[in-house]
Amino acid sequence: MKVEDLIRIADEAYPDGKVQEAFEAECGSLDELMVGDTLAVFIARELKETFDEEASATDQLECALQSIETATKEINAVRAALEQAWLDLPDAAPEEACPVRRKKS
Repeated sequence: MKVEDLIRIADEAYPDGKVQEAFEAECGSLDELMVGDTLAVFIARELKETFDEEASATDQLECALQSIETATKEINAVRAALEQAWLDLPDAAPEEACPVRRKKS
């Protein structure tokens, strides 16, 4: 398996081909891309940095999955904290300010 194979898999799942664009931009200056879709940049960077050309396809996919799963957990933790802070706002806070419905108990 090549790193390009992992990028293709991610790119097919990600909207608008941005992972492939980010991967291709890494050959130039990645800092220039940081003003765009930084999640796509992150995914491309993680897949590239964790890639080991000596590893089997199974190991490559397992490593890529672990990397993305770790990032997902971290993003979900931040999301939960932001949602809780939003839920803790005074009742006068406008509910239409966020698409998440207020679920106070």
